[in-house]
Amino acid sequence: MYSILSIVGLLAGFALLVRGADTFVDGAGGLATRAGIPPLIVGLTIVALGTSAPEAAISIVSATQGASDVTIANVLGSNIVNTLAILGVVALVARIPMRRSTLAFELPLVLGVTAMPLVLCLHDGMLDRLDALVLLALMVGYLFHVVRMARAQVTPTLGGERHADAAPTSSTGRLVLRALGGAVAICAGGQLVVQGATQIAGQLGVSDRVIGLTVVALGTSLPELATSLSAARKGQTDIALGNVMGSSILNILFVLGVSGAIAPMPFGVALAIDGFVALAAVALLWLVSIRRKALGRTGGAVLLSGYAAYLTHLLAA
Repeated sequence: MYSILSIVGLLAGFALLVRGADTFVDGAGGLATRAGIPPLIVGLTIVALGTSAPEAAISIVSATQGASDVTIANVLGSNIVNTLAILGVVALVARIPMRRSTLAFELPLVLGVTAMPLVLCLHDGMLDRLDALVLLALMVGYLFHVVRMARAQVTPTLGGERHADAAPTSSTGRLVLRALGGAVAICAGGQLVVQGATQIAGQLGVSDRVIGLTVVALGTSLPELATSLSAARKGQTDIALGNVMGSSILNILFVLGVSGAIAPMPFGVALAIDGFVALAAVALLWLVSIRRKALGRTGGAVLLSGYAAYLTHLLAA
């Protein structure tokens, strides 16, 4: 009975996270557009942060409860899922062209950001508040860069997961309620997921790290998967690619930054290995895309095979 309740709570938490993130993005994005903020800037800032809300909610709740393994594993696991599984599936649906700027600048940027936790934590095995402040400062710099590109009328592929309606038809009061309701649902969903995941881990004798890297990471990546597949079917492959890269950057800089600022977290050898896997995943994406300047079905199959091998390693350990 206890296991069934834990699973029900976990699934209910995921449902609240997905629905809450969608509602929050609609409300906050609509308010920003109504205030005269350009839709591109809304998409690259508020929307990108909103679709990273599930990871943020779970990681912040975990940090406040001392479950640091769930916090870090959720972020690293989500990035691994984003790069290997989600882009792998999307590439099977539609070929993803890679712009020259993506291969020369944007993917190396994702690679550098992914390496930051390893650079900051390997010397002392901790993600402390100073490390967290470094990540948050880099996030501010990233957002400033995105806004500057938008103002220059350059359409980057980073971060634009969805676009708010250019002219929201809902009243201001309704948009405020949607934004607040979405935020409440995200917080409640994060609480349920953390409780359910830790209970299941205890019942199965599985570590919080493995649960965070698998069940929690896959669950919190559902918004990215749905958005990327929808974009790919509509031929909007830039959005599908930007969805993954923007989410991966904000997971590291924003989610880990906020969580580390709340409570310092141990970053042990096992998590360091997962960090190197996340780094290798981005490098593999670059390698399978650079020759033909695109990620096709063969490259997608390679990425999915890499994720299958990683899951096999986790479950066998």
